[in-house]
Amino acid sequence: MQAVCVYVGASSALSLWGVRAVEAAGTGMSEAYQPALDFLRIRALGAPVSILFLTLQVGAVHQAFNESIHSSGSSSMSSSSQQQ
Repeated sequence: MQAVCVYVGASSALSLWGVRAVEAAGTGMSEAYQPALDFLRIRALGAPVSILFLTLQVGAVHQAFNESIHSSGSSSMSSSSQQQ
């Protein structure tokens, strides 16, 4: 869904950012418009994969953090019970 929205709205986003399809003098297409449009459309196709990888990385960091907290808590409990 996100990729479709970005792909379809790429030309609107470019005009919002100041890259016009037609130059101010009306002499034809802007030199930056077509490469910028191609770039946004290619990025739109890769956006879902990037979001997926980011989500997996954040989940892995969160899981590792939780495991480190729980493992350190259990080791301190076991050492205190051994001292008694």
